[in-house]
Amino acid sequence: MFRIKRLLIISVVTVTVFVVLVLGVYKFGRSIGQPVILKSMGGRSNNEVIQAIKAKKDYLTALPAGKALTILVFKSSKGMEVFYDNTLVMNVPILAASGVAGPKIKEGDCQVPEGIYKIDVFNPNSSYYLSMRISYPNETDRKRSKARGVTEVGGDIYIHGKAASIGCIAIGDDKIEDLYFLANLAGLKNTKVVIAPSLKVDYEKITDREIKQLYKSVYAQIDMIKSCQRTNLLERASPAR
Repeated sequence: MFRIKRLLIISVVTVTVFVVLVLGVYKFGRSIGQPVILKSMGGRSNNEVIQAIKAKKDYLTALPAGKALTILVFKSSKGMEVFYDNTLVMNVPILAASGVAGPKIKEGDCQVPEGIYKIDVFNPNSSYYLSMRISYPNETDRKRSKARGVTEVGGDIYIHGKAASIGCIAIGDDKIEDLYFLANLAGLKNTKVVIAPSLKVDYEKITDREIKQLYKSVYAQIDMIKSCQRTNLLERASPAR
């Protein structure tokens, strides 16, 4: 009898794990299966990814290398604007991003950071197809958290593919290919990521002096880049998708 119960428990657990994996693959696609497959194959290099993207999206090759890439992220409206060489080239809907308006303070708060960052890591073997890490926390983030008695500020915030995310920014596989290519074309040192709570902010409603100062610097950057020519080159050059 004990042996039968044990086999029954093992069977139930096995079936449960299988169902969870199937549902996960159904919902997130390659985000579960891809890392296992890539690991067994030895992964893929960053250059291999770039060449694969270039082969199917030749309109990206018309842009010059080594120019400034600025990514504007607006949390409340779930929108992203991408500027390359001071020209608007992409409008990208954010498919998933957790949290509310306000900066990230600590590990585990599920907040998308707010501030001015860079892309500092490319991950061609991401669980979310492709991903790029932003340089959170910066010095301002560390000081803010320290002032609130927080020592674990968190990290590993990515812009990635797929349509699910906790604390990161998901933009889908198609758009992450474009953005990943542009960031590589620009080079890490020429990237900037500006993350704001919304398209506009009412400073009169902000009582926290430090947060108000943060937003003034963030929106100054946004105003500067938005004053440039607004021509969406990639949407004009790329095929209908």
